[in-house]
Amino acid sequence: MFNQAIISCNLSALDLLLNDPNVGTNELSHQECIENWLHPQYTTFTNPLHRAISYGFFSIAKLLLDKYKANPNYPDKNGFAALYYACNQSADWVKLILQYGGDADHSGKATALYPLGKNALHRMIGKTKLDNDVIDCVKILISYMKNSNNIKDVKSKVIERITQLPSETNDIQIVNRNNQILCFILELIQLRITLDNIRATFLAPFQSLAFSTFSNKNFISDALIARTLLDVINGEKSFEDWGAYKNELIYSKNETLKKAYDAAIILYPEKFKVTAQNVNLLKPMN
Repeated sequence: MFNQAIISCNLSALDLLLNDPNVGTNELSHQECIENWLHPQYTTFTNPLHRAISYGFFSIAKLLLDKYKANPNYPDKNGFAALYYACNQSADWVKLILQYGGDADHSGKATALYPLGKNALHRMIGKTKLDNDVIDCVKILISYMKNSNNIKDVKSKVIERITQLPSETNDIQIVNRNNQILCFILELIQLRITLDNIRATFLAPFQSLAFSTFSNKNFISDALIARTLLDVINGEKSFEDWGAYKNELIYSKNETLKKAYDAAIILYPEKFKVTAQNVNLLKPMN
């Protein structure tokens, strides 16, 4: 019954069924029946959220996530979760899954080709035809991922695919277009790696040592700039808090720190009040 309501994209019918107290069995309560349907213990293919995403039924997916608390990180038989399926749709789908707790680092089962498992970012860079929506999805995923090893693994896969592009198709336009976008994605990934390096260079020693033990005044100044930059990214400080440190950054001689700021406004434009128009200028033209 539930699955038929999804297939027919009947939002009201699905909601009624899920709220019907008569839905159940002699062994299972109404709530247990719904839980087993949403998160099957012995899944052989996909769960309802995966199916809703695959069919492109946004309202159904949002209902399952919002009202019925479907777990976006519940895997299918290959270990893939909702975010991986969302990558077959659009950036709006990716945002939806992340908004409801999707793990950007979630990976499928490890394979010989993907020892760390294949994640959503791998899925995006592996698409046959790349476009600006792929770039939008990649930018979102990179901004949410926390595991730097996953980021570096995807970087190696991007480089590998760039070398293989000529063998994928005889259509030179598609090859050139995919090459252009993959090179841009490589730049985005490098920007994220720059931010990770800043975190390791300044934040770790800044947190582990007493502030008074630092004798290098330039390091202290740069560490404060780095910490504030990262705090704004993490939502612990506001754009207004960043204002004074942005001015100090102008006088800093640390070029890596300046690159980190460039990375931040590209990957997290809303946190630094950068307009969408300016950000779009940073992507390849259609």
